[in-house]
Amino acid sequence: MKQYHKESQFNRDIVTFLRGQEAKVQRIESGMTGRGIPDIYVASDGLTTWIESKRTAHAFDGTVGHIKWRPGQQPWMLEHYLKSGIPCFTLCAFRDCILALPMVRFYRPFDRIKNPIKGETLLQVFINIDHWMEVLNERRKS
Repeated sequence: MKQYHKESQFNRDIVTFLRGQEAKVQRIESGMTGRGIPDIYVASDGLTTWIESKRTAHAFDGTVGHIKWRPGQQPWMLEHYLKSGIPCFTLCAFRDCILALPMVRFYRPFDRIKNPIKGETLLQVFINIDHWMEVLNERRKS
């Protein structure tokens, strides 16, 4: 598992990986835009989403307690989901895995994550996100 010492390194790897998958990717410099807007905009295969990237030196303990969202980030992503039906994702590089959280609800620090979307590489994580999105779409059709 690659260790990330800076969030900027993690961001670069996410952008590079997604561009390698032929996605349209735009890094957002949120210091000049609205409060809470995620770091990365992604468009691929007719779908668009937003990714907020985080990193922590801690191992994943089954909770979101080590993910440090800034004020406004979770509400922005949840509102996006509620109005568009398309979830944003928080990707967090932990010491032992990369976790992808679909931002379809508000997370409190000690919320346990059931069936986490995670992997040791970005490829594993994005394969798992694709599977999660397929399940979500099937549920919507039912």
